[in-house]
Amino acid sequence: MQNISSPDIFRLLVEQSRDYALFVLDPNGIIATWNAGAQLIKGYRADEIIGRHFSLFYEIEAVARGWPKYELEMAAAQGHFEDEGWRVRKDGTRFWASVVITAVLDAEGTLVGFSKITRDLTVRKQQEEVLRQSEERFRLMIDGVVDYAIYTLDCEGIVTSWNSGAERIKGYSRDEIIGQHFSRFYKPSDIEMGKPMHELSVARRDGRAEDEGWRLRKNGEPFWARVVVTALHDEDGELRGFAKVTQDLSAKRHLQELERASRNVSEFISTLSHELRNPLAPIRSAVMVMGKLQPDDPRHQAMREMIDRQSAQLARIVDDLIDVSRITRGVVEIARQPVNIAEVVKQSVETALPHVEARGHELKVVLPDHPLWVVGDLHRLVQVLTNLLNNAARYSDQGSSIQVQVIGEPLYVAIHVRDSGHGIAADQLERIFQMFVQGTSSQSGSSGLGIGLALSRKLAELHGGTLHAFSEGLGKGSEFVLRVPSLLEEGKQR
Repeated sequence: MQNISSPDIFRLLVEQSRDYALFVLDPNGIIATWNAGAQLIKGYRADEIIGRHFSLFYEIEAVARGWPKYELEMAAAQGHFEDEGWRVRKDGTRFWASVVITAVLDAEGTLVGFSKITRDLTVRKQQEEVLRQSEERFRLMIDGVVDYAIYTLDCEGIVTSWNSGAERIKGYSRDEIIGQHFSRFYKPSDIEMGKPMHELSVARRDGRAEDEGWRLRKNGEPFWARVVVTALHDEDGELRGFAKVTQDLSAKRHLQELERASRNVSEFISTLSHELRNPLAPIRSAVMVMGKLQPDDPRHQAMREMIDRQSAQLARIVDDLIDVSRITRGVVEIARQPVNIAEVVKQSVETALPHVEARGHELKVVLPDHPLWVVGDLHRLVQVLTNLLNNAARYSDQGSSIQVQVIGEPLYVAIHVRDSGHGIAADQLERIFQMFVQGTSSQSGSSGLGIGLALSRKLAELHGGTLHAFSEGLGKGSEFVLRVPSLLEEGKQR
């Protein structure tokens, strides 16, 4: 085997390399050597190019702005220079080149020239351009969508892109929102419950999360949104962020609410007719019977008592309707004075007890050892609690148990009304507080007007309080909790 010295090996390696153009320049940029790869890539033979300036490979614009000279100056100053850009072959065609220029120094450190390595990356550049154009078309398509808010988030929920649909639906311009956290689109109560980050957590775990709920525009206006969050992963499976699509369904929801309200009103009118007919029929019957009796007939008293009861029922119905009208028009006034909550419970129990006992229920009242005071309207608070007790009696089977418990809380007094009755389905816990929505009682034969709970919640809110319903489901009883702001006395009593 022939012995080849190290210099010969490197010379042959350089001369015969075909994937790289490897050549040497003198300090002024004149080409001094030329390998097979340089001829293949650039198209010049060695005898055509050696002795000429390397700027021959650059576009006219690059030469005019002094780019070849700048490359040599940077390589001389730093010892090394790298660049990517368009270069020109002998036939005038362009190719995308990766260039590395290295300063060559002698033993004394004097610059004696430059080595230059050029690689043809045209195929890669073309592929990148095809990808760029595809991404640009996709971006333009996404940006042109105005019916959906389409945007991306980083892994922490920071907005990183924003389309025109997002600007239209949410009200923020790109400059205003990019770099901000997406939680600003959620109601404060949802943020407090951790809903925004829960959505990202579900998308991270399952790859996708969907939701419908209230979101906020820039001006604070709520809108009903359908949201889809998709996790974005790179080719190695690493999470890179999230894509989020939001659709404004406010108009659709409004239409559904109008349809539901129309159905509720129709049901209410039908129920109201029934509720009015119930007491009117016995009143008319009693009047007819009394007209046939002698004045001294003892049955007159029974007829009068029955008329009194039924007319009182009519009066209650009319009073509720008047209250609803007043609340709707915002003309209900709450008398604000100190009220002992025990008195509210006492009067409410007295009013509801006949109905409770008529159904054979057991009623238990649990009061604290010391008085609890609130600021409010005694009559209206009794009205709310009486309604809750009547509902508990109506929607419980014969002989059920009902409990009223008063609990002092920080800032509030809470009245809990629990029953072991029919219970409430999860999707009805809020709906039952809507106007004209009736419950269903298989035992009572009457579902009520569907205004009692709506009226009670409005009265609670007028006191600065709340009214909420809780139930583990149908057949598992219910609990209603009325909270009213407390009155602090001497820093001790609530």
